[in-house]
Amino acid sequence: MDRDFLLETYGRCYDAEAGPWNLSLQNKYLEFAITRFFEENFPIPRGAALCNIGIGAGYWDRYLSYRLDGGTLTSIDIQEICCRQLEECLVNERNPNPVQVICSDVMLLSDLADSFDIVTMVGSARLESGLREDILDKAVSFLKSGGSLYYQTLDSEETEGWVRDFCQTRPVSAEAYLLDTAYGFKAQYWKLTKGELALENKDFWENCWQSENPEAMYAYLDGYYRWKDGIIDVFRAHRAERVCDAACGFGAYSLAFASNGFQVESFDISPSAAEITRRGLARYGIDARVKTASILETGYEDEAFDGVIASSVLDHMTSADARKALAELYRITRNGGLVLVSFDTAEDSDFGMAHEVLPDGSLRYAEGTPRVGMIFHPYDEDGIASLLEGKTVLYAQTNQKGEQVRILQKRSADENL
Repeated sequence: MDRDFLLETYGRCYDAEAGPWNLSLQNKYLEFAITRFFEENFPIPRGAALCNIGIGAGYWDRYLSYRLDGGTLTSIDIQEICCRQLEECLVNERNPNPVQVICSDVMLLSDLADSFDIVTMVGSARLESGLREDILDKAVSFLKSGGSLYYQTLDSEETEGWVRDFCQTRPVSAEAYLLDTAYGFKAQYWKLTKGELALENKDFWENCWQSENPEAMYAYLDGYYRWKDGIIDVFRAHRAERVCDAACGFGAYSLAFASNGFQVESFDISPSAAEITRRGLARYGIDARVKTASILETGYEDEAFDGVIASSVLDHMTSADARKALAELYRITRNGGLVLVSFDTAEDSDFGMAHEVLPDGSLRYAEGTPRVGMIFHPYDEDGIASLLEGKTVLYAQTNQKGEQVRILQKRSADENL
């Protein structure tokens, strides 16, 4: 511990330049208000992972560290002196809590996605960055699904409407908001909670399937009746008799498996797709259970199926949602059962349409395109391997449509975690 450094930096907090503000009633009130909003809106679960962007003098980080209950805190700042001061204070105070200090431009950090239950960005951090959407996007990308961002700003040009518009095009919802004008401030306090873009994308898929001509779909189905393909052989070899077609679309895989003697249940997030599948199967005399559900929350019991199929589904959601969907597919598959996933090969046309790039690299297509609102995450071989890391891959092929197909085997009850 460098006591001379601590004395020097402590003195700078109360010198002629910074002292008047740091000792003022306005500053003391602001510190109280920031803490009060956090206390009222952010319960910290035991073992939670917290992150703060912008250390500054370090008071907020030290407060957060003492709120931990068996969890961790990661503190980030671009200024080396802020990082060192926090580290020295933690040693001097004999702080027993696990705090990692990262000295870096937060926009350059690429390995913290989906890592934290709570992320905070308070005070002048956003203003000093000179960024608005980009740094908020980065903060949201750090959150686990269901995690919350505490965002506090004194920027008088940043309106409530702007933040709500930001939430409309991101996987976040505004859970709490406060405008505080005491002491001449225009202080805004937000709790933004990360949700599921796939669920918000429900309207896109429903509109998509409503616009399809079912008769054209049914003509295409003929090619899947009593389908002969290697994946059928793999499912038979592993006695995967009861199969679920997840996000079934117009029911191609449902027909392929049902017409080959498998017991099939199907679901899709779009009610229209579910109805197209139900009627399509009926044309072949197949009476299967087809329902409307999300791949993120299927509603089936644990280990309900011997095998599950998700064809060209995981690449139409963010990578965080894809991992959650994969975990859900494993949950409903018995030990030793099979999970088939496939991924569309990205083409030039996928990148040629107007789109925004989400923090995880997913594309969200813009107004004026045929795919407006659709999410597409282009996976290459390395991306697929990363998504399926820790899974047992039995089968890996590129099919005639250029899709990357993988058949996984669930080895244990805990493999879906």
